[in-house]
Amino acid sequence: MKQSFETYRALKGERNYWLYLLSNIFSRLGDSIDSIAYSWIAYELTGSAVWLTIIFGVNVLPTIFVTPLVAPIVEKMNKKRIMVITSFIRAILVLLTGILMLTGILTAPMLLVITLLMSISESFSDPAYMAAMPQILPMDKLDTGIALRTMVSQTAQLVGAGVAGVIIGVWGGGGALVVDGTLFFISGLILAMMRITNAIKQSESSENEETQDDSYLHNLKAGFKYFIKKPELVLLCVLGVSVNLLLSPANQLETAFVIDTLHLDAYALSVTGIASSIGMLIGSAIYPLLKGKISLGKSILVVGLTVVVLYGAKIGLGFIENMVVLKYTVLFLTDALLAISVAFFSLMTNVLFFQVIDEGYLSRMASIINAVSIAAVPLGSLYSGSLVSFLSISQIYLITAGLALICTFVAIRLKSMKILDETMKNQLKGEIADEATV
Repeated sequence: MKQSFETYRALKGERNYWLYLLSNIFSRLGDSIDSIAYSWIAYELTGSAVWLTIIFGVNVLPTIFVTPLVAPIVEKMNKKRIMVITSFIRAILVLLTGILMLTGILTAPMLLVITLLMSISESFSDPAYMAAMPQILPMDKLDTGIALRTMVSQTAQLVGAGVAGVIIGVWGGGGALVVDGTLFFISGLILAMMRITNAIKQSESSENEETQDDSYLHNLKAGFKYFIKKPELVLLCVLGVSVNLLLSPANQLETAFVIDTLHLDAYALSVTGIASSIGMLIGSAIYPLLKGKISLGKSILVVGLTVVVLYGAKIGLGFIENMVVLKYTVLFLTDALLAISVAFFSLMTNVLFFQVIDEGYLSRMASIINAVSIAAVPLGSLYSGSLVSFLSISQIYLITAGLALICTFVAIRLKSMKILDETMKNQLKGEIADEATV
């Protein structure tokens, strides 16, 4: 416990980071409320589950197609200004939606347009946040800061999800969005208090390239070229996509599996959701303590084997009749363990992202990786949906477990993996040297 306290104590005095963290708390509270409120409103307006899928699709399209295109523009703009303005834009749009709902004016097409506008604004804000991180927190404290942010965000998300139902029950979906919009407005005000410059540190090679031609098309092309020429960056992207794809059957077929195969009720879904949240918190908490003891290769091995155990355990539960307590216990433990390993892996790759990329390319690389990661969601739906028409869910789980094993052992033997592990070791040596100097 003392070691954990000392680890986070390193963040003391980082004014920009604490403002960013406080802003993130309000933002994540808002995210968790509007994810429920918007679904509730969409279904209340239309009575159709199809509209829920349409709105979800519209919400992710700008991330896939718009974010990579606007990233070169964001890199040349004031990052703090973009973060503040987009927070206010989201607050205004959410408040507008709530007011229109309360007054009975809101329609499904209007909700669709507002959702699209919010997603487009986030296409600007996400690259800005990534590019601003090295100015918000020094690189040697970044891993600790990201870990703490993840823990706080998960806690805020749990609280938001818990109060969302109460707010909707008391004030309806419109009232929930008014509360939600207020939270985003407060988040923007806190961001406005940060003191960061728009300076960008670049490597000599990237600096020479940028000064030769500063046009939009050149910067866009240079970003994709930079990505392709960085095998370790491509590997980080592929790893993230692979994890999303391999977990897609567990996420998307969970309800059907719980009801049809395990013959349990909706409480089982709540148990797995709580287990995942607890696991994410634990994984985020232990990362700063174990970051120098576990390599990326070992982390991937743990994630891969945990995925196999998850699917194997669920397949095994399908052969058990009755024994409801055992089913709940196994579901809770496997989902919690998976969340711990995934949270640890995610934090490690997030930190590595900043270590292997020149600061002048942060926005563009973040946009490309985010776009590809989000694109993995419909690909995962296609994978699960195409197989479920002629295979049982347990058979799909078995196939996915086999793919997880293959992907894991291929990944840990790649040359790019050794480069990333070496990068981590060098970063750790630098931190130890800094501590010794102090």
